[in-house]
Formats: sequence, C-alpha cells, structure tokens
Amino acid sequence: MSSPKVSVIVPVYNVSGYLKRCLDSLLGQTLREIEVIAVDDGSTDGSADILDEYAARDPRLLVVRQENMGLSAARNTGLSLAGGEYIGFVDSDDAAEPEMFRLMARAAEENGCDAVQCGHISVADGEDVRKLVPCLPKDEVLTVEALFEAMPQAHTKQCLCFCWRFLFSRRLLRENGIRFDPGLKYCEDTPFNLHALLKAKSVVVIAPCLYRYTHRPGSIIRARVKPGLEDHLNRQYLMKRAMLKESPVGKNRAFMDDMYYYSLYTLMRMMTGNLYHGDKADIMSGLKKMIRLEMIRDSFKSIPLSRFKNEPVVYLIMLAAKYKMARLLKFLNDRIYKE
Repeated sequence: MSSPKVSVIVPVYNVSGYLKRCLDSLLGQTLREIEVIAVDDGSTDGSADILDEYAARDPRLLVVRQENMGLSAARNTGLSLAGGEYIGFVDSDDAAEPEMFRLMARAAEENGCDAVQCGHISVADGEDVRKLVPCLPKDEVLTVEALFEAMPQAHTKQCLCFCWRFLFSRRLLRENGIRFDPGLKYCEDTPFNLHALLKAKSVVVIAPCLYRYTHRPGSIIRARVKPGLEDHLNRQYLMKRAMLKESPVGKNRAFMDDMYYYSLYTLMRMMTGNLYHGDKADIMSGLKKMIRLEMIRDSFKSIPLSRFKNEPVVYLIMLAAKYKMARLLKFLNDRIYKE
C-alpha cells in the first residue's frame, strides 16, 4: 500500500450492530489513499471478529487491540500510529459519506490549511433527522484570529464540539503534542479541538454535510446518569482556561463571555439534572460541590446575573448558586425535578 493521504482513527468498543456500516463507509471512500486505524478498546460483543473479517479483505484497515481504557486513550493509540498527511476521526457507530475525506483533503491542500471542518447529518432510528451546516464562513481561509472572531458563540452553538467533523494535518497535531486527555470521559473532544485550532496557521470550513452522526441508545452521552460528570466538565474547563491564557483569543471578550455563559446556562443545568437522576441521598452534597467548582466560580465573576432576568426561575437558581445558598438551590431544583 502506498503512503496514505488520510488516516482515519476509529475507536471501537462493543458496537457490533453498527460496525459493519461504519467500516463499509470508510473503505468505500472515493479517496483511495486512506488508512483506517481501528482501535479495539477491549470489546466483548463480537466487534473483534468483524474487524478481523474486514482486515482480511482490505489491507488499508489496521486493527489494534488494547485493554479497555476509554475513548480518549483509544484515539491516542490511533494518533501514535497514523501515517497519513491528514488525520480524521470517525466513531464506530457512525458513518461517513463516500466523498467525505476526498473533499476535506482537497480543501486542506488547495487552501494550504492545517484544519478543515464540514457539516454533519443527525441520524435517529436509521432516518436522517436534520443537516447541520457549520456556522462559520464557508470556503474562506481563516487565520486563528479571524476564526475566533467569526464564532463569538463558539460554545453555545457547539462550534468546538465533535472531533469527527474536523480533518487536521498530522504535522499540526504532532509538532504541538495535541492529544486527548485520557482522564476525560465527557466533552473530551472540546479541549482537543480548541488546542488544535489555536495552533493552526489557518482553517477552512466547507458546507457539505459529510458525516453521519447516529443517536444511539446506550451510548455514553445518552446515559441517564453520568458518574463524575461535574469533575469531568470542570477538568475540561481548566484545560481550556490554561490554553486561552496563553493565547490572544483569551482576550476576545465575546468568545470568553460565551464560554462562561455556556458553563452556567448549559453545563451547570446538565450537572444538576445528573444529580437528580442519580442517588437522591447525595443531592445536597453534590450541589455544594458543584457551586464551588472553578468553572462555576469563574463564570459568575464574568457574567452578571442580569443576563438571566428574562427567565425568573433560571434567575433564582443562578442567584442561589452564585451566593452559595445550597438549600435554596435544592428547594428550587426540587420543584423542577420532582417525580
């Protein structure tokens, strides 16, 4: 096999019902200079047999096996082995449109960019639910400064989520030591994407929706209760804060305010909901811990409570959280999450 233009990293863990569709979509890409690195993260459901079957038929599929260490560790294993000029990611329960990697690699080469973003299709029960086109200028080469100026609502509009809708140059990732944090179970790709985009010389966004994202029951993100969620969310926040402190983007007021607002309006409510769906005996201690997180403290220092005055219930919850009135916070949330 000649040197691949694109390496696609696929972490695999107990997805036998989806894996063949994923592999078919990758090995059927119109870009032939491709290698698919499937990292079997300790599957026990027959996924390993499927990988062996496909690897025997197509030498472009490299199968690596390791003990179960989680999504981030599996992706890092793939990164250490990738030989392509560009690197992409596909989750093993998802699929790629046939033209995905040809179009993205072409956009990177024609524009001399370190990173390319495409749109994606949201799929549920085998049916296309909606197409999500990137909310950034299309087919325009953007410097780092221009990129972040163009997405002042990067967090609330989820512009930094999902590593699978990006294609990165291998040089960018390796020269800057960009890896996933193995200690992160949730939101692991947001710090990774932010790090890569902050270090990129230029970025281009293309309009086509080329990735097929599957809403799968039983996936990590859809679990009703997510153990340790608050610690993982705070950890990814601290990683982003450290990166932004060293970058001019950290002085972009709109971008930073949006990150703080998202931490309060979305992530704090996500953590609260997680507590109320878990062990009811731990709710009070969980709320006390949550309102003392650095992510929450920093956000309240930057976002005025008046931002929430148009939503009285949210305003009261934020008031209680800001001034660490845990009992009032519990009283208000008890009304929302009552059985």
